[in-house]
Amino acid sequence: MAFTGLAYIERVWDDPDDPTHAFADLRDAIDFNTSVPIGDTMVPRNALQSAVLSIAFDTAAEIAARGLSVPESGDDLETREGLSEILELTNLVKRPFVEVVQNRIVRDASFRFRVVERAYDGTCAFTGIRMTNGYGRAEADAAHIMPVKDHGPDTVRNGIALTKSMHWAFDRGLISLSDDGRILTVARGFDREASKMLCPDGRAILPSRDDEKPHPAFLDWHRRNKFKGAA
Repeated sequence: MAFTGLAYIERVWDDPDDPTHAFADLRDAIDFNTSVPIGDTMVPRNALQSAVLSIAFDTAAEIAARGLSVPESGDDLETREGLSEILELTNLVKRPFVEVVQNRIVRDASFRFRVVERAYDGTCAFTGIRMTNGYGRAEADAAHIMPVKDHGPDTVRNGIALTKSMHWAFDRGLISLSDDGRILTVARGFDREASKMLCPDGRAILPSRDDEKPHPAFLDWHRRNKFKGAA
């Protein structure tokens, strides 16, 4: 039992088909870099028996600060070398809670760390290319599948690691991804030389963990709203 992320709740309403259920509209969702066990907080374990839990603001701030910080040991420590933007995350406990949640630099750095460095190990999903600088920083970008401006969350399953050229093509709908991992390209407009860079078997290199793979709902959104080819 642990806290794994946070989001703003905009509204809650009853399920018209089941009076024992309810729905909630969330925005600005973000995954934590580190899960925060409930036993390590001031929140009692039996509180999780409730669907909605109200906790003190200071407690929420502490949980968010710990969750958004970067691990200090193991393989994750090595990925921090050379990642100047990740340094923004090391002093979160000193930042006001609202600033932590709303600061775009912090959110971008956290999103990139979880997608590129952790889930994809610095490897572009479409090409299999993994390039790093002298400090271990991967060249790949963390691309949102559903953009933030369209209310896409900063969660791993709404992200995919891509080289800058593939990121550009993905954002402009020249390339996309099927639910089963097949790489989709437009019939016209995607450069022939660029096609040679794609994974030879036509399938994207995705994380092995199901909870880190692109979510079908976000992929469906991209194919319907961005992709200019036939799915």
